[in-house]
Amino acid sequence: MDIHWEANELKNCLDTFIVIHASRGATILFIRRADNPDKSFVVIEVVGNSINQAYGACNNRPDKETIEF
Repeated sequence: MDIHWEANELKNCLDTFIVIHASRGATILFIRRADNPDKSFVVIEVVGNSINQAYGACNNRPDKETIEF
């Protein structure tokens, strides 16, 4: 349900990754800002030891500062 809720908050396609995450094909991480931990910010998909993708609201790429983090 957390993945579905996060997809709804970010208005993106994250819930299409539920089966992939459940079958351990990928790890889904929710990144939040320390000053606003209850608000959706960026979701990262990790496959193996690599970040496969990272997106925020409406499937927009994170800003440069967030990517560098």
